[in-house]
Parts: sequence; structure tokens; C-alpha cells
Amino acid sequence: MPIKLTEKQLELLIGAIRHRISELNDIINPLLSELEEHERFLAEHEQEQLPGFERNIFSQSFELLPWSKKIIMVLFETGHAMTANEIVAEIISRIPGLAEEASTRSSVASILSRRSGKLFKKVGDKYGLIEWRINKFKS
Repeated sequence: MPIKLTEKQLELLIGAIRHRISELNDIINPLLSELEEHERFLAEHEQEQLPGFERNIFSQSFELLPWSKKIIMVLFETGHAMTANEIVAEIISRIPGLAEEASTRSSVASILSRRSGKLFKKVGDKYGLIEWRINKFKS
């Protein structure tokens, strides 16, 4: 059921809504500025706070890396999400001796399932790096 307003009521309502928009902008804009400052600060200083394995991951031999670091490196270097089988295939292509080990697939699957949400994000049946980690590796 529509509400009928007179011209004067409509004018007052529009004025009140414009005033409320202005009030909300006065509240939101300082918060958005503060948010941008905090994000800028974190972007500048988080690199210093990263655990050693993330700072030094690319300076280590791929074969000597633990499973989680191997997976991180594969996902970072390929630049796209991959299924567990694709990750295993990529690791095996880099370390051919692993093809004979049955534990390779189970080790990768175990790391992916335990570390999803912490190191990896899962979308459908594919795994990728969490966005802030990608940005840290590019720095």
C-alpha cells in the first residue's frame, strides 16, 4: 500500500534523507581514511614480521624444502589455483625420484587439508595461496 505525501512532505523527506546521508558520510569517511592508513602501514611493515620460511623460501633448494613450502612455491610460481593431483604432478616433475614414492600424494593432500585457511585457500577442488601471501612473495 503506497503512502501518499504532499509536495511539502516529500520535500521535507528528501531534505531529511540528504541530511542523513551527509551525517553518515561524516561518520564513514574518517573510518575509511583510518582503514587506508592501517592497510598502508601493514603493507609497509608486515614484510619484516613474516616468519623466516616465507622470507627465505626462494633461496632454498626445492628438494630440501618441507612439503608445505614446496606446495607454496609451486602455487606461487604457477600463479593459479591447482588441484591436489596437479600440485603433486608439478612437484614430481621437479623432483623425479618422488614419482616412485606412494607417500607423495598423501603428504601433499594432508598438508593441503590441514593448512587450508592458514596457508592455502580452497575454491571448489582447487587450492591457491591466500592473497596476502602472494603479495608478500612479490615484494
